[in-house]
Amino acid sequence: GSVSPWNTPLTSEELYFDDTADWNNPDYKYIDGVDALANYKGEYPNPYDYGYIVEIKDPAGRAIPVKQMALGRYSHENAIVMPDRKTVYMSDDGTNVVFYKFVADKAGDLSSGTLYAAKITQMAEPGTEASKAPFQISWIELAHASNDEIASWVAEYDGITKDDYKAGETSYISDAEVAAWAEGEADDNRVAFLESRRAAAAKGATAEFRKMEGVQINQVAAADGSVPFMYMAMSEVSKGMADDKGDIQVAENKCGVVYQMKLDDNFNVQKMTPVVAGGAYDKNNAA
Repeated sequence: GSVSPWNTPLTSEELYFDDTADWNNPDYKYIDGVDALANYKGEYPNPYDYGYIVEIKDPAGRAIPVKQMALGRYSHENAIVMPDRKTVYMSDDGTNVVFYKFVADKAGDLSSGTLYAAKITQMAEPGTEASKAPFQISWIELAHASNDEIASWVAEYDGITKDDYKAGETSYISDAEVAAWAEGEADDNRVAFLESRRAAAAKGATAEFRKMEGVQINQVAAADGSVPFMYMAMSEVSKGMADDKGDIQVAENKCGVVYQMKLDDNFNVQKMTPVVAGGAYDKNNAA
């Protein structure tokens, strides 16, 4: 997690699997995790209750957790609010995941705003070493919503249990619903906030990143412009980033890369540049 410019902790609900389609499938290989949560709660859990940034309001007093659903639902790692108190960058841990940005409607209030996803253009030949391949970033707008609006959509999936599962179907948001939303044919924007990865991919954003571990800035130096950079740690560059298709096609680096992104005057970023890259493991190196 991190701390907002107004000194509230922002902690991350990192999902333990990537797809809700099998959440109530009795034969799902990870169903024991859902069962454990059901036992803890005393009722079958709603998957859309989980996977958000949780802001701890009044941290020195009552310490009230507030799920900031407008920032999207995925496997959150460190999220950082920029000095403008409105722009938030968020990383997503896993395979074939997405880089996100959120712009709040009001400074200091993350309860409503617009969610964006990054579209990447590789600025190097396919197969280039990850340490030598910068990426251009453009931002695709997904949707605008508020926490209250999203919570009302989440509530529609309450009460679903394993008894509702039908083989070959899903009790939750389907691929057909995602496609309809991307075509502008949905009645609301729940897809963008409850299935943010799938929504981003359907809108043409890049869903190929592997093992994002969080973003970070120097808050004071970013505010005064003396260090106008944001950094992302990626513990492994492989799989979707290192294949021969899609937007990202770099050489695999299982020891990871740290990327630097320059902040403009409005705290936007348009380029990711590798600045530190892991080297191959050598069991004979005692250093």
